[in-house]
Amino acid sequence: MTDTIQTEASEQDSRILFVPLNKLKKSPRNARKVPHSEATIEALAASIAHKGLIQNIVIEPEIAEDFPRLIDASEQMKATQLSEAEQRLLGEVSLVARYGEDEAPLRPEQIIAPRRREDVGRSLWNTFNVIQENVVRGGLQGRRRTAEGRIRRAQTRAINGIDQNVTLNRALWTLAEGMQRLKAG
Repeated sequence: MTDTIQTEASEQDSRILFVPLNKLKKSPRNARKVPHSEATIEALAASIAHKGLIQNIVIEPEIAEDFPRLIDASEQMKATQLSEAEQRLLGEVSLVARYGEDEAPLRPEQIIAPRRREDVGRSLWNTFNVIQENVVRGGLQGRRRTAEGRIRRAQTRAINGIDQNVTLNRALWTLAEGMQRLKAG
């Protein structure tokens, strides 16, 4: 589960927007007024996990107060090119955001390596998205030191808890915005 939902900006605009879940509010016009039981909610969550969302989620414009700022920030990030050292630095800091002060099982080079051909590039936006995907999805091979001091192979775990996901995504976005400000001078 992620901390954002994907939606299209409008029929005239083909951009896809990611809306932070904490920006969503209940609509007073929602026809579903009856509260659901825990069992119903769990069954729905299992269905979504298995099949995905079948119906589109409708987001009303007044809910998305930050859309213009987020769109501007993403456009600026797409235009900002990073050096290899800057990408590596973002990778290092992202590993600290994910693993804290503990020794991370990955090297920064692994966290900035794209999984898909479309993600290859040096823009801040591409780097942010690659890091986000690698950190949240897990599945990367690394090494971790055991309590006895031996080095052991390890595979990173996906982040499944929404609280941890939201916190990490907020930290990664803050890092990307900070890098954007530094590059802008």
